[in-house]
Amino acid sequence: MSPARMRAIPRAAAAAPEAARWLGHLTPGQVMCRSFGHSWQPHTAEWIAAEGSFKVVLVCTRCSTGDEDMTRTLWLSNEGRPQVGGGYHYPHGYVMPKGTGGFNPVMRGAVRLRLMETLVH
Repeated sequence: MSPARMRAIPRAAAAAPEAARWLGHLTPGQVMCRSFGHSWQPHTAEWIAAEGSFKVVLVCTRCSTGDEDMTRTLWLSNEGRPQVGGGYHYPHGYVMPKGTGGFNPVMRGAVRLRLMETLVH
């Protein structure tokens, strides 16, 4: 990212070098998902008799990498109601490093500015 573009990132994000490095290593798909949310598609679904529930795995079609998928696991009752449990699997580099302040509104703004760099010519 050029120094001029770096100045456009909110000061709180630029003040944390680890956060700026993380931002520079996101893939274009990860930038899009961090900006506007994931594009989930069903991957697998199965009935788990021992749990009495359906296990559904969704995969993001945008921010999954060739080596690693961004997935979300959901558990649904036999009546289709969401159950407690499940979770996410994040591709390497998707999650901000510890100690960078987390993915707060300032960082979301910085990610969206990075997206604008690719969309506005």
